[in-house]
Amino acid sequence: MMTTEVRFEPPTSRPVPHKRYSATAKYDKAAMRRRLDLEEWIDSQLRLLFDCQDEGDYEAEIDVDEVMELPTTEQKVAFVSGCLSKCRHSTDNFTRELLE
Repeated sequence: MMTTEVRFEPPTSRPVPHKRYSATAKYDKAAMRRRLDLEEWIDSQLRLLFDCQDEGDYEAEIDVDEVMELPTTEQKVAFVSGCLSKCRHSTDNFTRELLE
């Protein structure tokens, strides 16, 4: 009858010590607050423009990042106007205030 042996040899070199890493993210809280305030303002204005009572009733979505990436004011106005094409009210004041 055969027997099988398993041997564990100690490492021949010194073990590498584990380094402790910590990752923290620093956020610009003031910028985050301005962004949140802007998004809340947009939401409230869209509710007024679309005569909404409940959340999510209006049929428009404006990506602020996408608007800011556009190089000219004319392109920004055209983009926002396109997003608000289903609105029955005038959106000129909203668009002007948004882009200020």
